[in-house]
This record gives sequence, C-alpha cells and structure tokens, in this order.
Amino acid sequence: MKGHIRERSPGHWAIVIDVRDPQTGERKRRWHSFAGTKREAQVRCAQLIAEAQGGATVDPSRITLAQYLNRFERDWVSLHTTVASAQRYARSLAYARRHLGDRRLQALRPADLAALYATLSRAGLAPRTVKHAHNVLHRALEQAKLWDLLRDNPAEMAKPPSIPDEERAILSPSARAIYSNACAVSRSTSWPRSPWQRACDAARRWRFAGGMSISTPAV
Repeated sequence: MKGHIRERSPGHWAIVIDVRDPQTGERKRRWHSFAGTKREAQVRCAQLIAEAQGGATVDPSRITLAQYLNRFERDWVSLHTTVASAQRYARSLAYARRHLGDRRLQALRPADLAALYATLSRAGLAPRTVKHAHNVLHRALEQAKLWDLLRDNPAEMAKPPSIPDEERAILSPSARAIYSNACAVSRSTSWPRSPWQRACDAARRWRFAGGMSISTPAV
C-alpha cells in the first residue's frame, strides 16, 4: 500500500492513499485534507497507511461524531494545544460525544446542536460552560471541513445560550488599573469592604469566564 502528500497551499496538504477494495479488488485512491507542517502531514500519511493496512479505515460518509472527535483530539488537539488546553477541549467534547456520539458526522444538523445546548442547560450547566462547549465543537467541525469530511459546519447556525453581561464584558484599561489597585488594598486590609473591594471579590469569582465588566461603584 502506498501514499503520498501534495501541498495545496502553504500549510495545507492533500494526503493521497492507494487502497484496494476488499470486495472487488479494485484499487482506489482516497484523498484526505490536512492542515499543518510538511512533517506533520508525512506523519499523518503514515498513520493512514497503517490504518488502511489494518482494516481500520472508515468511509467518510459513515463516520460517527464520536469517531471523528477521537481523531480530532488525537491528530489536532494533541499537536496544537497545551496540555491544560487539551484537557479543557476533552471536557467540552465529552458533552457532544455523550449525547450525539452515535450520530453520523455528515448527518449532524444545527437542530441537533441546539437540542444539545438545551439539554446541557437543563442539566444545570452554567451558560459560559455551554458556550465553551459550543466554541470547542465549532472548532472541531471546522477542522472536519478542512479534512474534507464535512461540506458545511452545522455549528455555524446553532446558537448557544447567552452569557449574562456581568460575565462576558471586558474591563476598560483605566477601569482595569483602578480594579487592580482595589484588589491590592482588599488583600492587605481587614477594613470594611468598600464598593471596589466588593467588585474585586466578584471579579475573582468570574476570572475564568473569559472577561467581565464592572461598573464604577458609586462612592
């Protein structure tokens, strides 16, 4: 069994694998898209050849979401994210794998994702957690397009729940400086809590929300 790579554009490769149909014996070519360095494309080519020789290849039209997400974590997340980020990806993708894993990737529709987000929200997940799950799944499905496994990304048309304003807005530079000073004071004194100190406490509670807004307290 043979395979080779062709550069389509800088950083984007076509991996061509020659395979033999087990029923007819006819030789066919399977094309795979890959985004990364030449060395990474060569490694992926070798993996595909090994999978084909071991009978592990799956027809793209029949691959399930769970099978694809396994590949996405193995071939993209592990190469392009830190260990901590990879763990966050895995936690978010676990929701989709659990609820939609047996669905065919190419049969996935925006309505399926909307139902997923509603299920997660009803289960008590915070809006920002569901939003993060959506962002990660969107990235995974966008990569499926680059790998020629999907024509359209269903996550483009699926809307996650809105995040409350106090969780998602960002401090202005001037407010951030004042906020930092207030936090320093709050950590160094046992005086009664001022409005800025209370704002600092609220900010720390939402520090992982990806940004927040704190209105200047009335004094």
